[in-house]
Amino acid sequence: MTKQIDGPLYLVGAGKMGSALLSGWLAEGLDPEKVIVQDPSPPADAKSLFEQHNISCGKSPELAGAARIIVLATKPQIFDNVLPGLVEKLDDRTLVLSIAAGKTIADIQAILGPRPIVRAMPNTPAAVNAGITVAVANDRVSDDQVRQAQSLLGTVGEVAWIDEESLMDAVTAVSG
Repeated sequence: MTKQIDGPLYLVGAGKMGSALLSGWLAEGLDPEKVIVQDPSPPADAKSLFEQHNISCGKSPELAGAARIIVLATKPQIFDNVLPGLVEKLDDRTLVLSIAAGKTIADIQAILGPRPIVRAMPNTPAAVNAGITVAVANDRVSDDQVRQAQSLLGTVGEVAWIDEESLMDAVTAVSG
């Protein structure tokens, strides 16, 4: 299903979860030419994945035009420093999909402005494609963007959607 992403897909953070997602996307047929990764020092296993699929990675790789989807897979402690540099990679149609722990939709909007945002929290078994991810979308997310987020998140396990972001912590704790 991820084959349907009309790219480019910009992955910010290639740590354990970012790499697990990328691996799942590639296994499901996502064209690696549509993927660009921003990570100044990815782990060795992620570097190997990039080399194997000829995926561009760097501190702030060039992007021709706006990203169709930006996936935020950064550590919470660097989140606020990374986001301002992403504004130039967005347009009104860009879906922001965040798996950054503890960062709310309001936190993202405070830096990136009002735009389509899905906040998701995969649990640890997602690293081996056996996870449960809880997701919530703001009111700017279209039905097509929900389908795209579902497709991307579904490559690492089941996805449960909730209507209220305030439930995210409780549901995540139960699924853990």
